Amino acid sequence: KGDDNSQNNNDDDNAPDTDFDFGDLVTMTIVDVFETDSRGRLLSYCPTFDNRAVHKTQESIERLRKGASQFKERMEGVAKSPAGQNVNKVAGKMGKLSLDAAWKVGNIVRSKIEGEIQKHQQQQQAQQQAQAQQQQQNELGSKGGDASVDPSLEDAVGGDDDVSKDEVSA
Repeated sequence: KGDDNSQNNNDDDNAPDTDFDFGDLVTMTIVDVFETDSRGRLLSYCPTFDNRAVHKTQESIERLRKGASQFKERMEGVAKSPAGQNVNKVAGKMGKLSLDAAWKVGNIVRSKIEGEIQKHQQQQQAQQQAQAQQQQQNELGSKGGDASVDPSLEDAVGGDDDVSKDEVSA
């Protein structure tokens, strides 16, 4: 029988949490029961526990829930106190100041980014203009040849002529 008891204990560990002891915390589903007449008018209402779905509640989970609800109650009391109201005002002002600072920093960053974009666009336009001028010079050079090599063009551009002004007016 000693072996049977140890085997039953192992089965209890694997069994669902339906083995209750006095003082165990349990979780049960609440079922709402409504009684109405033939016209649908409410005659009675009775919330009841559904004892078909009873589970043990882990003690650590219940302690956390209880601690959280106690903490919440304390914080609500602190928030309603004069000191808590002052803290709330200061926190609100700090929040507003931090939002204002974030807004200003955002505007500064945006303006710097816009300036950099504009500078980059201007550089691209200058490069495009330089390329266009270079392309025009290349096209002129390929059509008419190089002006610096042709000596007859030097005089036409503004070089000294052998002809004097008197000869031209005559």
